[in-house]
Amino acid sequence: RSPRALLVPAAVRTVARARATGDALAARGLAD
Repeated sequence: RSPRALLVPAAVRTVARARATGDALAARGLAD
């Protein structure tokens, strides 16, 4: 297995979680 097979899903998951967190903060009015 290539390292990319592990890194890509981890990166996608991290970006998705960050985006979901940002959306939650924006919905509460904490983010500009």
